[in-house]
Amino acid sequence: ATVGRCAGRIANGSFSLNGKSYELLQNNDANHLHGGGENSLSWKVWNAELISDQSVRFYVLSPDGEEGYPGNLKISVTYTLSDNDEFRFDYRAESDADTILNMTNHAYWNLAGHDSGSVENHLMKIQAANYLAMGETQIPTGDYVDLTGNVLDYRYEKAVSESMNKNAEYSFSGGLDHTFVLTQIDNELSFAASCTEPVSGRSMEILTSEPSIHIYSANFVENVKGKGACIYNKQESICFETQNFPDAINHSNFPSPLLKKGKTYKSSTVYRFTVK
Repeated sequence: ATVGRCAGRIANGSFSLNGKSYELLQNNDANHLHGGGENSLSWKVWNAELISDQSVRFYVLSPDGEEGYPGNLKISVTYTLSDNDEFRFDYRAESDADTILNMTNHAYWNLAGHDSGSVENHLMKIQAANYLAMGETQIPTGDYVDLTGNVLDYRYEKAVSESMNKNAEYSFSGGLDHTFVLTQIDNELSFAASCTEPVSGRSMEILTSEPSIHIYSANFVENVKGKGACIYNKQESICFETQNFPDAINHSNFPSPLLKKGKTYKSSTVYRFTVK
């Protein structure tokens, strides 16, 4: 899914912008999640056009007030397959009114291949020295947590299983469901994370211009039908969601999700594949 208008959660489904309050759909307990309901961007049928034999651009209009967000938003995502085994997403958007925007891609990965079970043996590295502290409904408190000495410290490659079910703070989520604050140059495409499946040797690097990456180990996936009559369940896939911080509009110390009228939103993420 291409997720928006705002990936992640917004506390109580509400925010203020330019002195006006906006109410969004509360679709995750009392909070707003991943842009809302059936009119969010991930449920739309997008228009498409070929850019080249390696690129396709999808585009859509989200009208003013849709899912509670202000502004008529024109958005496009260009997908490109390179000759260097790279899969690239380039997001662009413009609005005719000030609004908020935080896009991500919500692909589920298992580098061992189709119908291969748990991802717990995947090796992961994340370019982050902190992650966002969260409350029980997974809304950021506004604090940063130092990863030094923490089981979630993936600055050196280690197995997903070493932290997947071992973090007491997030015991209610049943696994990895964390926003890591990336150590990178602002708005520049740079290394965020990598993931390797050691038996096959398949390896994926993630590069992004975004300030964070949310790692989700499919903790709430249950009886999802895949190809060949396969059934996917909890922790049999993993997501690498490059994005701005969740609930950023309600935290002044977070990078702003504001898209000003007439300005262009730009975001890029690359998945680069190799075999080790």
